[in-house]
Amino acid sequence: MLEESIAYAQVRKTFGKAIGEHQAIQIKLADMATRVEAARLLTESAAEAYDTGERWIWRQEWLSYLLRKRL
Repeated sequence: MLEESIAYAQVRKTFGKAIGEHQAIQIKLADMATRVEAARLLTESAAEAYDTGERWIWRQEWLSYLLRKRL
């Protein structure tokens, strides 16, 4: 979804320029990229904790779920 949003921002034009050149859109895309990366890292952390037999992986699972849900 992030890649499609970036591609669309480069193609769609308003007021004579691509919407990706507007600061508001750049901020939204940066926020989306940050959330995607955070969710990915939390998911990897939860998987690693599960693989090593860590007992309290529910925290990583729920944080990852909440971040992915907000995407």
